[in-house]
Formats: sequence, structure tokens, C-alpha cells
Amino acid sequence: MRKIIYYVASSIDGYIMDSDETIEKFVGDGSGVEQYLNDLKSFDTVIMGSDKNIEVCELDIALIKQIKNDSETDIYLAGGGEFAGWLLENEQIDRLKIKLNPLILGNGVRLFGSSTKELKTELISNQIHDKGLQIIEYRIIY
Repeated sequence: MRKIIYYVASSIDGYIMDSDETIEKFVGDGSGVEQYLNDLKSFDTVIMGSDKNIEVCELDIALIKQIKNDSETDIYLAGGGEFAGWLLENEQIDRLKIKLNPLILGNGVRLFGSSTKELKTELISNQIHDKGLQIIEYRIIY
């Protein structure tokens, strides 16, 4: 069964979009962004939710498990804080790969939406890039 990897840009205080639901304040170029774009080439399957109540992937555990079983590659979770939180609550996210941006947003869309699930993680890697961007990968321990 393939892994779901939540690969997402985040501010230091855990927001994936600002209060206007934009990502304009995040680092938009440099070696970290190049690494991210290169990493995306390894995924054939993408799932995504939306924070505006438009679901691109249905909230259906059986469907998620089928996608994990049928995919040729690991699965890229492209975002949607609430969707990611729902997947986390249902123990479906296997890896968390954060493009940690050197900024504090103060509010916006949270990394895991309204989820309050407490979990431990194991650090897999931490890459430091120019413009203060880091790419940090964790295994989620359920």
C-alpha cells in the first residue's frame, strides 16, 4: 500500500495560507522551491481537499484506502487544511513534508484545519535552502 505524503508550505506558526487564503507571502523561488518542484515529479497520484467546502476528493475512508492500494506511486496530498485534518484524524497521512517558510502569519488556514489529534512524529530529514526555507520530513506515528 502506498503512502500519503502531505507536502505543503507552512509558516513558522503553522498556517498554509494567510487570512486571505493566498500563498503570496511564502518563498516563491530559490533552491527549496526547485527541490519541491523536482520532488513533485515522483508522484503520479494527487489528492486534494478545499477549505471553501468544495471537496476535490470525497471524505470517504474506503475511497482513500482504495487510492492508496491502487496508486503506482506514493500519493501527494496537495492541501486543504480541513481535508488534511480529516485524513490525520482517520490516520491516513503517512508522511508530513513541510516547506517551512521564514515568516509568521498570525492567522489563516491551519496546517491541519480544526483537527485536535495529538500524535508523535519521527524526523526523517531536514534540508536547509536559501531564502531561509527548510524542507522538513517527518514520519507520523499512529
